[in-house]
Amino acid sequence: GLDARRAVSELSAEERRAIEQLVADRTQARKERDWTRADQIRAELDELGVQVTDTAEGPVWQLT
Repeated sequence: GLDARRAVSELSAEERRAIEQLVADRTQARKERDWTRADQIRAELDELGVQVTDTAEGPVWQLT
């Protein structure tokens, strides 16, 4: 099948902004303890092939 895996460098600025926005929204939802929303956003990111890892410095994302 198609190899959907892409390097972050191949993302357009728009795609990168959209991902950053989703990650920021998820961080905000988690701060507000809105776990349902946080999970919905994580599912959206999953569909985009984005994996979010929460670190002490904040969320780090990468393409899977």
